[in-house]
Amino acid sequence: TDSAADSLAIAWTAPSTPDLAGFRLYVDGALDQSPAAGDTSASLTGLTAGGVYAIGLSSVDTEDNESASTPLKAYTWLAHPAPVTVTPLHEGLILSWPPATPAAHVLQYRVYLDAAAPFTSVEGRTPALAVGANSTSANLPGLNNDQTYHLAVTAVTKSSGEDPTVVSTPGTPEEDT
Repeated sequence: TDSAADSLAIAWTAPSTPDLAGFRLYVDGALDQSPAAGDTSASLTGLTAGGVYAIGLSSVDTEDNESASTPLKAYTWLAHPAPVTVTPLHEGLILSWPPATPAAHVLQYRVYLDAAAPFTSVEGRTPALAVGANSTSANLPGLNNDQTYHLAVTAVTKSSGEDPTVVSTPGTPEEDT
């Protein structure tokens, strides 16, 4: 599954049975769509951000026999924690943030850092570190004093979905006084 704030994209491998007539896609136990036999993906739209959905897919043959469906939990993107507070240290920074909600849907938080400029997307970026779902702070050691860094914290769902849009926050390590 791929996720977004209000949608999920579901993909599957079709069985190689000659009498395959199609599929039935269930959301939270209710039939949502009936994809054709040649389909291998579907989009679910109009969902709630930060939601969890039980997704089930079954195959249907030409006699209308339906296979068993094993539900999969899928999560839409969470809002990123805000505000992110940056506390300067000697050659480091401490970041802290409130927990994302609903907290039960958080797999981890990722911290992104850019030494050059503010950024608005984490797409294609590698996180500087990741911390567990119960953490609401991170320590970034090994930075240069008097250099401004730009940082962002994202909430990653239990189905590994992450909104790439962020607002970075500046922080500058300082000499001890």
